[in-house]
Amino acid sequence: DPQAEYRQFYALGVDGVFSDFPDQAVAAVPEPATMALLGMGLAGLAGLRRRSNAA
Repeated sequence: DPQAEYRQFYALGVDGVFSDFPDQAVAAVPEPATMALLGMGLAGLAGLRRRSNAA
């Protein structure tokens, strides 16, 4: 029944997503690995640039 499917889909919310969950506070999580990878990448690029300038 297309009518029933339509009603069931829009019963979830205007955009079709469950919207009856309460907002919850999100705790910040430190990501030292991200900064380490960024630092290593920048150091690698600097090393490549230095090597190409020396040659």
